[in-house]
Formats: sequence, structure tokens, C-alpha cells
Amino acid sequence: MLLAHKIELQLIETQREYLNKACGTVRHGYNCVFLQTLNDIFKPLFL
Repeated sequence: MLLAHKIELQLIETQREYLNKACGTVRHGYNCVFLQTLNDIFKPLFL
């Protein structure tokens, strides 16, 4: 059985904007590293 707590953030508008920008930046960095890793793994297979 999984147990979890639900937490609701009640942010003001400026905090919401900052959080969205921070999450977007992290996601973009993750995607860049992920794509580079895929290229490093699969590029030798197709040469």
C-alpha cells in the first residue's frame, strides 16, 4: 500500500511565476542532457 501526503501550495502571483520559470528551466536542462545521452548511446550504432 502506498501512503502519501497531499500538499497544496497557495502561492501569490509572483511566487507562481517564479515557480513556473524555475520548473521550466530544470525541465529544459533535463531534456538537453537526455537528448545528448541518447545521441551518445545510439550514434555509434548508425555509423
